[in-house]
Amino acid sequence: MPYFSSIERLGLPAALGHSREAGWQEGWQQGRQEGFLEALRSMVLETVAIRFGSVPEDLIHTVNSITTRDTLRGLHRQAITAPNLDAFEEALWLAKGGG
Repeated sequence: MPYFSSIERLGLPAALGHSREAGWQEGWQQGRQEGFLEALRSMVLETVAIRFGSVPEDLIHTVNSITTRDTLRGLHRQAITAPNLDAFEEALWLAKGGG
């Protein structure tokens, strides 16, 4: 067992508590961010399904691979305004860097 001086013993619990709190905050923030992205993905896919009927499996995988809020928000707008599924798929391809 390592030796800790009195000063180290006084500071160690506080340091551990701060470290634990910071880790909890970071984990909570990451979980919240991922939950928000998942909700946006779901909104995009639901809108596509409502507007155009069935959603191709490859389109589902592509939307689920997107990790930025702005891209997903833009795709949601495209899903609402695209005249047909082909137009939405083109917008998705461009959003993923295909253009």
